[in-house]
Order: sequence, then C-alpha cells, then structure tokens
Amino acid sequence: MFVIRPIWQRGRLLCARPVLTFALCGSLVLFQGLVARAAVSSSGNVTPVPPAVGGAFAGPFEIGDVDVGTVSITGGTAISHTGAAVLGDTDTGVGIANLSGFGSDWTLTSSGADMTIGNNGTGSLNLSNLAFVSVFDDLFVAAQFDSLGEISISGLGTNVDVGDDANIGQRGQAAIDISNGGRLVTDQNIIGDEPAGDGRVTVSDQFSLWRANSTITVADAGRALLQIFDGGRVESTAPSGNLSATIASQAGSTGTVEVIGLGSIWQNALGLVIGDFGNGTLIVGNGGRVSSGTGANLFIIGRQVGSTGVVEVRGANSLLTAAIAEV
Repeated sequence: MFVIRPIWQRGRLLCARPVLTFALCGSLVLFQGLVARAAVSSSGNVTPVPPAVGGAFAGPFEIGDVDVGTVSITGGTAISHTGAAVLGDTDTGVGIANLSGFGSDWTLTSSGADMTIGNNGTGSLNLSNLAFVSVFDDLFVAAQFDSLGEISISGLGTNVDVGDDANIGQRGQAAIDISNGGRLVTDQNIIGDEPAGDGRVTVSDQFSLWRANSTITVADAGRALLQIFDGGRVESTAPSGNLSATIASQAGSTGTVEVIGLGSIWQNALGLVIGDFGNGTLIVGNGGRVSSGTGANLFIIGRQVGSTGVVEVRGANSLLTAAIAEV
C-alpha cells in the first residue's frame, strides 16, 4: 500500500514523500519514491526499438517504414543514435514521434546524419515543454512525391537544432509550426523546392523564433508560404554574399511572406528579392516589421523579365526598411 511519510528538519516540514509499503515473510520492507515508469515508449513499426530507459543505440532509425509506428519520449529521458532518422519511409509508412519535457532529447550523432519527416509516406514530429532535437546534418520535410511531413515546436525552451540545411516541401507537402516561444535553428533553407513541392512555415507568438544562419528561399521552383504572426520572429543572418532571402526564385514558382501583428519581425542581414523569376508577394500589416540589409545590399521587387513582385505595407505601426530599393 502507499502511505505518506512526512520529512521534518528542525521543526519544519520539508516535504511529504510517498512510500510504497508491503510485508515480506513477516518483515516490513520500505521503498521510498514512486514506481519507475519507462520514459521511451514505442509501438508498431519501429526499427530498431530504442531502449525504454533511454540512452545510445545504433542506427539508422526508422519510425513507420511500411506501416504505422510511433515513439514517445518523456520524463526527461534522452536518446541518441548513429545514422539517419526517417519517419514515414515508404508510401504506406506513417511515422509519429512525440517529445515532451525538459531533458526529453533526441540527438543524431553521426557526421552526415539526416532527419527526414515524410520520405515517401507520412511523418509527424511534435515537441513541447522544453524538449530538444539535434540533427547533425540536413532536415528534409516531405521529401518525395505525394509525401506528407509536419513538425510542431511549441513552448519556450523547446528547440530543434539543425546542423546544416533544411528543405521544407522538397517534392511533397510540408508544414512547420513554431509557437509559444519554440525555436528552430538551421543553416541554408528552402521552402517549396521542386515544382511539386509545397511548403509552409508559421512562426507565431512572442519569443517564437526561426534563426537561419544562411539564406531562406521561399519557393524555389514550387509553392511556399512563410507566416510570421503575433510577435513571432524570423532572422536570416546570411554571413556572406548579397542576399539573405528570395521569394519566388525560379520561373513558375509562387511564394508569399506575411508578417502580421505587433512585434512580428522578419530581419534580413543582407538583401531581399520579391519575385526573382517567379511570382513573389510580401505583406506587412498591423504593426509587423521587415528589414532588409545595410550598405550596398539590395531590396528588389520583380527582378527578372516575366517575374512578378508585390509588396503591401498596411496598418498602424507597420514598417518596411531597406538600404537600397530597385523596382
């Protein structure tokens, strides 16, 4: 049975700790604390099955190869592995991973190890409450034709850290939601890569952040939407070259960026192009702010023959700043 044992020190109650009590051959045995529970649980099509108590194992790691597979990481338990990670590998595969709580971490340790959320199938990665994912190399979301991939990063201190590039909607349909103070850190980025690719990234709420240490392309040859709402922030630092971001890079592409709401910010260290060869739109409203470069870096609307560039700035306190503009 469970009883509550008070713990006192110098006349002051420090805590009341649950105690599991049972009798064994007439002797009384006491166990302090709660019964331990597995913090890593797996079901369905998961290969290899990670240790229930966490720790390192050998990859590659597949969740939902040909059928449905799920992994849940909670209770401050961490896993790490060599090789790549794939959620939803084949067209019949559905892979779901949920991480919640401080210390509930997932780390890909090998050089060149990529994470794919929806390769040919469907993948879903969800983080909350200070959980953390670290990818050594690239992140792919909806990699192949007809694939579906989604990532949710919610809560202050909840982070996804990608060591290299992020391709969001390479050939399939992808969505990333960063909310309530969540954070995504990447290097070079494409949303809506190939003509069949369709990607959306939404950064909403105060302290939510997407930090790109290189460029962001919103629609390379596909379709893409970047939304920054209600105090969210996107930063493109782009340490070299002339451009931090391009909306609608190739002919036939369609890209839109919306920066809406007081405190919503899109900050570009270098230049910004709206409609390179494709159809690009930038909307800044209701107190949102967009900045583009300093010095000789350019802000260009409709760069090439046949391209379309549209910029709207509306509402009180909305602001667009650029060092040099070309239309």
